[in-house]
Amino acid sequence: MERMKVAFFEVDEWQRDYLRRSFPDASYDDGPLTAANAASYADAEIVAVRTYTNVDDALLAVLPSLKLLLSMTTGTDHVDLDACKRRALPVCNVTGYSDAAVAEHVFALLLAIAKNILPSAVKAHEDAGFRRRLQGFELKGKTFGIVGCGAIGLQAARIANGFGMKVIVYDIVHHDDWASENNFSYVPLDELLAKADAVTLHVPLNRHTRGLIGKEAFTKMKTGAVLLNTSRGEVVDTEALLAALEPGKLKGAGLDVLDGENFIADHDLSEAERRLCALPNVVVTPHNAYNSVEALTRRLDSTVANVRAFSENGAPGLKDRVA
Repeated sequence: MERMKVAFFEVDEWQRDYLRRSFPDASYDDGPLTAANAASYADAEIVAVRTYTNVDDALLAVLPSLKLLLSMTTGTDHVDLDACKRRALPVCNVTGYSDAAVAEHVFALLLAIAKNILPSAVKAHEDAGFRRRLQGFELKGKTFGIVGCGAIGLQAARIANGFGMKVIVYDIVHHDDWASENNFSYVPLDELLAKADAVTLHVPLNRHTRGLIGKEAFTKMKTGAVLLNTSRGEVVDTEALLAALEPGKLKGAGLDVLDGENFIADHDLSEAERRLCALPNVVVTPHNAYNSVEALTRRLDSTVANVRAFSENGAPGLKDRVA
């Protein structure tokens, strides 16, 4: 295998140790790659990044030796794919590594809302939980609506079946065999919003999905429904969500992402985000659904495989190439 200069960014200590087994001479940084530090990696031929790194023309301009860009994520909205294409720079993401982890997190959020886990735990810690219990609701018999049913949505459908829920799906692509094997039916989006007791979002962020769930969609949703978002924050209009939650149109919301992915970098919350996080019927986690030992190991293994394939075979050997 040709020895190429590789640099990994946004990797913590255990991930560095894992990657060093395959690439002992690579460079490692626990922070993002930026225009400010990119000059130190000007000779890097392969770069692996995550969502904190914004890959645009300015960044690519100071990486003259770059031959392959790896995004150790499924989503690539932090990468200017057009800029990469203009440079004939191959780009790979990582798919399928966190399907189970994210689908399980969806139900962790849903159960937290259905069973009032967070406020009940607070009351118990305050010695008040046994004097005033909070009433929840069961998942069995409820309708579970999946917006975007790829690999993660399919896993969520299987879990919903286990809870005895009725599953309906909206997607622009239909897999009739999936529907038959996993006991769900495809419906138009408006019908899903009107019928679902819980709506979970599993769509990529693009010009078609940005703001997909906004004022109009919330108006169509069933009163007392729960919204779950583990995809991208910008798919949901935050102000419209607040307007649906505060008067009680929605029962609650479970969010692993907020509008503006910088939330996961602990930036100062906007006024709308602060109001959202303060609501007792909202559970927010900091883009953590994918974060299991098993999922991250699969992600690293896929990244290692892509580096090796490129070093040995060039672009034709790449898996999950997006540009």
